[in-house]
Amino acid sequence: MLFRSLIADRYLYLPLAGFSLVIAFLADQLIIKIRGRYSRLIIPISLALIFIWWGSLVREQNRFWQSPQLLWEDILRVSPRSAAAHNNLGSLYLARGEYGPAGDEFRKALSVQPPEKFQAIVYTNLGIVQWAEGLKAEAVASLKTAARADPTYAPAIYERGLIYYREGNIEAALRAYRRALSLTPYDYMIYDHLATLFASRGEWDESARYARRAVELNPDYAIGFDHLGIIYANQGRGDEARAQWRRALDLEPNLESARRNLAAAEGLEKLKVPKVP
Repeated sequence: MLFRSLIADRYLYLPLAGFSLVIAFLADQLIIKIRGRYSRLIIPISLALIFIWWGSLVREQNRFWQSPQLLWEDILRVSPRSAAAHNNLGSLYLARGEYGPAGDEFRKALSVQPPEKFQAIVYTNLGIVQWAEGLKAEAVASLKTAARADPTYAPAIYERGLIYYREGNIEAALRAYRRALSLTPYDYMIYDHLATLFASRGEWDESARYARRAVELNPDYAIGFDHLGIIYANQGRGDEARAQWRRALDLEPNLESARRNLAAAEGLEKLKVPKVP
């Protein structure tokens, strides 16, 4: 953790103030010592060369800030055993659906044996990759390892709940969601998935309670309003269902499921239970 902090640019800002004072002092001493017809030219030229050099260094450094991937790759070039850099680079790959490179980075992060609490984060990410690659048993094992490394890390428990739900083990999923919710009671996604779970069992009142809480916690969550509309429709609350779909489309005009549900709302046929992504 300490080494990662030392290589962060922001930790150089304050020391640079002292370095600048040293440069100014040396320039002042040089002015005092240099006499003659060229003394007035030497100082400005020297300072100009220094600033040009600094500018070239800044330009080179800014290149790495053009994208997060370039930044983390540069950090790994300097510090190849940085677990955080491997994890963050892997997370970028994961977000783009590049599961092979993502898994490689997460495994490299674990190979340097980071602290247990950080292992929980990396094993959770690795579990997500393994599930996406169809390695179901390995995914569950990674998520269980994450939970053992840090029993208070809610995403490890929540992601395991998602796997249980997708495999039809509703009771195990419910236990995992509730455990995760006890650790992070303001996570709107867990409320949304609980709403989906109860909807799949036809428990519409309980489903509506969790769905409402999800959009209360995140009023910009368009998919949550779409799900709430489906729940209201299955409760026979047509006007409220249409209001939720309109709200979803206000937030995300291209949300196809909300558009389709609203178009079908005149008949208010029983709509499908929302799927867990």
